[in-house]
Amino acid sequence: MRDNSRRRIKIVIIGSYPDRIKGSLLRQLNIWYSIRDLESFNVMYIHLTKESVHRMRDLIFSDIVILSGTASSIYSLLLLFIRKILRKPSIVDFHGIGWYEDSIAHGGNKLKQVLRRSLTFTYEFLAYKTADHVVAASHLLSFILKRYFKPRKNLHVIENSVTPLFEKIVKRLRDLDPSLLRRHLHDVLKIPHNSYVLLCPLPENFASNKLAIDALSNIEKSLDEKVCIIVTGVKSRNEKGVGRVIYAGYLSYVEYVALIMISSGVLLPYPPNAICGGVRNKVLEAGYCGKILFSTRTGVLFTKAQPKVHYYPIDDLLSDSNDKITISVDLLTKKELDCMAKEFKSYIDSRHLFTEFKSNLLKLLAKILSRTQYLAT
Repeated sequence: MRDNSRRRIKIVIIGSYPDRIKGSLLRQLNIWYSIRDLESFNVMYIHLTKESVHRMRDLIFSDIVILSGTASSIYSLLLLFIRKILRKPSIVDFHGIGWYEDSIAHGGNKLKQVLRRSLTFTYEFLAYKTADHVVAASHLLSFILKRYFKPRKNLHVIENSVTPLFEKIVKRLRDLDPSLLRRHLHDVLKIPHNSYVLLCPLPENFASNKLAIDALSNIEKSLDEKVCIIVTGVKSRNEKGVGRVIYAGYLSYVEYVALIMISSGVLLPYPPNAICGGVRNKVLEAGYCGKILFSTRTGVLFTKAQPKVHYYPIDDLLSDSNDKITISVDLLTKKELDCMAKEFKSYIDSRHLFTEFKSNLLKLLAKILSRTQYLAT
């Protein structure tokens, strides 16, 4: 029989401002979905700013605080220090490591660049040292944290996964007539009819995506006339449209999922310096939907995907080589691509579904709670 006299464990998730569904929010959503319906937990989500003062009691005295993707913030550091003094457990969830990714992507020794990276390094280092537990989005990110911030106890790895929200939308859209869905998106986004669509999701608020956008000029030269690229994540629609590359702007999350489903594949033209902290969400989503990936090796970082087994490699398209492939209708309709897509879907289904993420997070929370008086029942 459940002991109803025991109070619920209060957990606060601190993350991005949920104004729209974006890459940085998806991992935070997975944390939320993992624990929100558990009867033992009382879960809150807070976007931490100076306006959050009225939530100070919840922030300081909750049983566990999870700071996800917000390590490089002065408000996060202040909260971590206060909870450390009060011996209240905190978890810092690193999606990536900002100063390292910025130095690889841009380098530069100008004073402004050095100061920005130094400040980010300081915030992330202090968060890493102060938190009771640290979670990394990949094993390589864990290695980088240990290398530059020194090894520590209670460093865990929980890899990215497809979100339940994405799964739900895919399930709903599969009930619709695909031809009607395709016609609607072609009309809204002004996609030439009878063309083959490659989706290229590159929200420009991420440094690595800006580098991939810059690489598109090389890709366009290798397109068949019946193939077009739809780039999502640029501020206004068609403001940079050139030839067969259509910049579709910020779409709703449902429109984005629909685009994946009607596309002939997903294009990820990331150059070698466009690194990230964990498996890219767009890689997981394309794999979940069984779409072929046209990607550089950098695009599929943190997966065990092999070229021409799980994805079609396009690294040579970003080079100055004269011997480049052409992304043609003949290529897009090859049976070999279907085999690659199926192989990659099997890989994603075996390792990166939400159930795996939830299981790993609950094991971590159980470990923390076992050391306190608030054992879940």
